Amino acid sequence: MSSLASPAAKSSPCLNCAPRIDQNGLTTCPVKCKHLWDMRLYNWAQTIYMLWRKRRGGSMTLLYVGITGNAYFRIQQHKAQKSWWPQVTHVGIKTVDTREEAKNWEKLWIRELGPNYNVVHNTDRAASQR
Repeated sequence: MSSLASPAAKSSPCLNCAPRIDQNGLTTCPVKCKHLWDMRLYNWAQTIYMLWRKRRGGSMTLLYVGITGNAYFRIQQHKAQKSWWPQVTHVGIKTVDTREEAKNWEKLWIRELGPNYNVVHNTDRAASQR
């Protein structure tokens, strides 16, 4: 998997907030968007999620990339357990059919985008955590 683009990816368009949907099928909505918390939207085989922080001026900083079979539950775990959660302003969701495909996307995005709070697959971050 050398490119971030995947034409076969499924995504969930949001009718509440005019989300950004990129060429990779990643739908990004503000954390406060109701659609993110609608359990009916998370019945896919696998979900890759990205947690973002929007800075003044509109630029986005990637905080974390993860995969799960239940995005709602996993994001709620982050919200309850991670000290960095208050920084999260946007959540990106991409759905795929298999766990293997989800793992490939996760590894690719962590290596290419270097999220602040991922350690596994993030060689710069892992080195600084030692």
